[in-house]
Amino acid sequence: MSYKRKIISVILARAGSKGLKNKNLRNLDGKPLLYYAIEAAKSSKFIDKIYVSTDSNKIKKIAIKYGAQVPFLRSKKLSRDDTTTEETLRNFLDKLKIKKNYNPDIIVYFQTTDIFRKKVLIDECINNLIVNSKIDSSFIVTPLHKNFWQYKKGKAIRINKVGVYLPRQKKMPIFREDTGLCLATRNKCITKTKRIGKNVKLVLNTSKIDMVDIHTMNDLNLANQIIKNIKLKPNF
Repeated sequence: MSYKRKIISVILARAGSKGLKNKNLRNLDGKPLLYYAIEAAKSSKFIDKIYVSTDSNKIKKIAIKYGAQVPFLRSKKLSRDDTTTEETLRNFLDKLKIKKNYNPDIIVYFQTTDIFRKKVLIDECINNLIVNSKIDSSFIVTPLHKNFWQYKKGKAIRINKVGVYLPRQKKMPIFREDTGLCLATRNKCITKTKRIGKNVKLVLNTSKIDMVDIHTMNDLNLANQIIKNIKLKPNF
């Protein structure tokens, strides 16, 4: 396939973390957590450059060791607990354009804490944008067949209302957005408040591991047990 688009991966890895201190450098199966996001990006045939956005010189050193670029450090203002992913991505892309005169077309986002991803789905997400210019964003989703509720003005309201008590095989699934596993999105779609455009293409996650998102020591221990006992490696 011929394509001329500039496609990069941007991985966010700040130093501060309340739930699990030094989360991005925690050891998982002999490697720091950050390693697996970088390896996910390296597995793609489409990604030209891999960037890590961090406020830490220690994380910068590890990122470079495993093949990523860290062209500048993130400001502390954009490294707080309440800083959004969207703010950080937009700021990084703006600085990349100003400081390095580089303005990519497609951004591929991986979250360091989501590690059990099928590598083949990464290029599927990216390719959806390459072959169809009308698609703004393509990302991994996981089908769920449970019933969901939320409170509105103190009243419990069912979210999914169609066929809620049908057998699982006949029940229409709803899809959980798992952009931490992979999100391919156009540069123009990333603003300070959003990272997904209007026209999307969903890529179905059929992994037996429904979700492991590492934010606590229990999450990290669970991930290590999955690797050891189920023999499922990150980026399988």
